[in-house]
Amino acid sequence: RLLIGAAWPMLVFILWARTGAKSLVLERSFSLEVLSLLVVAVYALHIPFKGSIELYDAAFLTAAFVVYMWLVSRVPSEEPELVGPARLIGAMPTTQRRVALASLFLYSAASILASAEPFAEGLIHSGIQLGINEFVLVQWVAPLASEAPEFLVAGILAWRGRASVGMGALLSSKVNQWTLLVGGLPIVYTISSGGFGGLHLDARQTEEVLLTAAQTMFAVAVVLSLSLSLWEAGALFVLFTITVYETNTEVRLFLSGVYLVLAAIMFVVQRREFPAIWR
Repeated sequence: RLLIGAAWPMLVFILWARTGAKSLVLERSFSLEVLSLLVVAVYALHIPFKGSIELYDAAFLTAAFVVYMWLVSRVPSEEPELVGPARLIGAMPTTQRRVALASLFLYSAASILASAEPFAEGLIHSGIQLGINEFVLVQWVAPLASEAPEFLVAGILAWRGRASVGMGALLSSKVNQWTLLVGGLPIVYTISSGGFGGLHLDARQTEEVLLTAAQTMFAVAVVLSLSLSLWEAGALFVLFTITVYETNTEVRLFLSGVYLVLAAIMFVVQRREFPAIWR
């Protein structure tokens, strides 16, 4: 929810502050991300009602990611404008470039493996000592840390007048999260537990998944026109802010309904965009 509720509006606000434009217009090629996000968001809506993420959910979501990547590979692309370290690596001979990239990936993987568990355990113990709900700490501090690079890169792109490219990166990231990330949870849980029962959700987790899926549906409905206006960005930000501060179950379920109703209205209003997105 952090990407949609904070990062998407941030790009529109930066674009507005820099250029005075009241709408962020996406390139037609990003139709693929919008359509993929719509498919997985519709699928995800049934997960809260069965109260678990099963291995067949993982199979569907992983297959959706594979299809998405296959389609992305077929989309015509332009040469990126490399700057900084990327430009230095891009200028290397082929063998050296591949070794450098492989080394960076391996270093990143080792760093994550070394720090992820201590970081998560530290958040839980800090919550206990400070009297703060450890679920809230894990839910918000961890994503803020992991999403900070994406916020920064997308914000820099928007500041340099390339808000559409930054938005495309955030859309792609959202697709990855709803496919590989959510789909990977029951697989990892099955391996660690030694059983095949799937990952069961408690009441709070079910509520969170429903709220996130509903927000995604509204977000997709908003960008179905391949644009995000200032007022639409404001709506995403305001609703997200309310869900951050409001932890009452009834209110959050009501907000999930608000998201879905708004999504339905937007889908009806923008129904003529479906054929273009599909093409």
